Amino acid sequence: MTDKNEQTADMLNIFKNIYADEIKREDSIHHSASSLLIASGCTLGLTAVSCCCLLSSAAVCLSLADKILLLGAVGTVFASLLVAMLAQWHQGRDQIASADAILMQIEEAPESFQEKEQRVQYEYELYQKICSDLQHSNRVLNHRLRASGITFASGAGILAIAVCLILFGI
Repeated sequence: MTDKNEQTADMLNIFKNIYADEIKREDSIHHSASSLLIASGCTLGLTAVSCCCLLSSAAVCLSLADKILLLGAVGTVFASLLVAMLAQWHQGRDQIASADAILMQIEEAPESFQEKEQRVQYEYELYQKICSDLQHSNRVLNHRLRASGITFASGAGILAIAVCLILFGI
């Protein structure tokens, strides 16, 4: 093989490794988003139930600030829940072509696949495109996951402040 063909084969191996790493990263993002989704859902449920009980109870007199903080906490945790769901969802992306699509390309342009170097070049270009698409998709999902985590922490903080104000009447 020539130097260019060896470089192409080396780059193909690099892109295969990048692809495998990005798939692991995507799985990790989905696992983290699932955990955050569960935490946000439980917190939202508990916060909403406690807000309903406090707001409907005649025995507890809440100030306007307390009510605003409780509603703010519910809204913020709900926003976190929505963003965590968005981190679970991902857009369709390019995948490795199906065997039928590759066979069709080979039949349409058999001269493009005669040499091993040509086949390696085709595979290299395919992985390059897929890796680029997957990296972009993972960046978007990671931003959504971060936004959900920040929103959840903000909602939990607002809830903690509201509870302290209600309990201690500060």
